Amino acid sequence: MDQQVQTELLQVLQPLLDQSILPAAADQPSQPADIICPNCQRLYTWRAMCLDQAGARLVCRECAASGRLAASVRKPLAVLKMPGFYVLLTVLLAGFLWMLGFGNPGKEELIKQDQGYPWNQQRYGKFLLQQGKRCKERSRALLKRQRRTEAAHWAALARKSFRELTEYWQGTDVEMDLRVAAALMLAARGEPDKGYKELAALAPHFPAKHPSHKAYRVHCGRLALESGRRRQGKQILERIMKSITDIELDLGSGMDTIFYMAEGMGKGQADFVMREQVRYITDLKISDDVLLEGCLKLLATHKVPSKLAAKNEQDLGRAVSVPEDPDPDTTGTLVIEDVEE
Repeated sequence: MDQQVQTELLQVLQPLLDQSILPAAADQPSQPADIICPNCQRLYTWRAMCLDQAGARLVCRECAASGRLAASVRKPLAVLKMPGFYVLLTVLLAGFLWMLGFGNPGKEELIKQDQGYPWNQQRYGKFLLQQGKRCKERSRALLKRQRRTEAAHWAALARKSFRELTEYWQGTDVEMDLRVAAALMLAARGEPDKGYKELAALAPHFPAKHPSHKAYRVHCGRLALESGRRRQGKQILERIMKSITDIELDLGSGMDTIFYMAEGMGKGQADFVMREQVRYITDLKISDDVLLEGCLKLLATHKVPSKLAAKNEQDLGRAVSVPEDPDPDTTGTLVIEDVEE
C-alpha cells in the first residue's frame, strides 16, 4: 500500500478512533462506554459491571441487584406450587374456623341432635364422660405432686361433669356408676365425710346383682375409714373379703357376671361396650383379686385390726401387715348408713 492510500484511510478512520465521538457511559457520563449490559441494554464502564447471581454473565450492578431481589421473591412463591402447602393451609384454616365456633356445635345443638338416639350413641353424653375422665385424671396427677388446691378444683370439675351426665343418662344401666363417681369426687376434693354420706344414700337403690356392686362397697369402706368411721369401714371391707374368698358366694358372683354379660350382649354389643367403658372410667370395673388387695391395703394403711384380713394375708403367703382383731365383728346384717360413732 503506497503512502497516498494510507493517508486517505487515516483521514477516513480518524473520526471513528476519536474517543470524543463514542457514546457516554450511563454510570459515568464523562467517560466513554466500554460494554453493553445484556439485561437492560444500557452502556456502562467496566467498573459498573459484575457477575449475575448464577455467575454466568456480566451485567450491570443494577440488574444484578434486581436479579437477586427477584430470586428472593421467586423462592417463597415456589412454595405455592407444592401440594402439601394447600393441605397445611386447609388444616390451619379449619382449626381457626373451629376455634371461632364454625362447625363446633354448642350444648343446646348437641342435645337436640341426640334426640331419638340410644343413650350409648349420644354425642353430648360421651362429651361429658370424656370431660369427667380428663378432669379426674388431672386431679389425681396434681394430687401426686402435692398440689392439693389445684387438685380439688379439677375434682370439682369432674364431679360437675359426672352429675350432669347422671341426669342426662338417668334411667340407664350406668346411672348408679355415675352417681358413685360423682360422690368419689367429693372425697377427691378433700371432703370424704360428704362423699361417704352420698355413697351411703345410694345403698337402698344399688342392686346387689349389679356388676359394680362390690367395687361400690369397697369405695364405701374406703370413705368410711377416711371419714373416721373405722367400725363401719372395717365391717364393710371384711364382708367384701368374705364374699370373695367364700367358694359358694364366689360361684354365685361368677354366675351373676355371666348373666350380666349375656344380658348386655343381648341388648347389643355397642351398649355393652359403652357400659364397660363407663365402669372403667368411674373406677368400678375391678376384678375380685384387685378388690381383695384393695381391702387388705386399706385396713393396713388405716391400721385397723382385722383377724380376717390377717388370715387372708397368711393364705396368700405374705407377711401379715394387718393386726389381728381379738374380737372381730363379722356377724349381723350389713347396713351402709350414716351412723355417728
